Amino acid sequence: MIKMFATDLDGTLLLGKQPGCDEFISSSLKDIMEKGYYVSVATGRNLHEIQMEPSLWDLHTYIVSMNGAIIMDCQRNVMKSYPFSSDMMKEIAEEFKDYPFEYLGAYKKWVRQDSGSFEAYLLDNVPEKFKQVENYKEVARSFFKHDIYE
Repeated sequence: MIKMFATDLDGTLLLGKQPGCDEFISSSLKDIMEKGYYVSVATGRNLHEIQMEPSLWDLHTYIVSMNGAIIMDCQRNVMKSYPFSSDMMKEIAEEFKDYPFEYLGAYKKWVRQDSGSFEAYLLDNVPEKFKQVENYKEVARSFFKHDIYE
């Protein structure tokens, strides 16, 4: 029998008033692993956004990223990947050319919108619980400063 603790990331492991995984959660995950359980973190984030949480990225956990599009083992080797083909992406981009979509790659995100409009939209729509973070605007900006716009 496989013993595994699987959890979501945002709003579950990361829910403190400061960014990152707090010490209690980090030490609890380590305790789970020391008892012989595997730990798996599942998220809609791409790999770059998970790496921004080193307290989690550096743990010996499995990662299910981009809602299952990439699955990594504990050594950060890709076990399975389900990418869209270039032709499929072109078709999607053409079909929805008038919408400000975000296209997630494993480590990059392309945004079909200018950076100022995208930033304004995201900051206007930050959930209330995250607005309690002292520097929530800077934290939010850190997630999309590497995005590729238009």
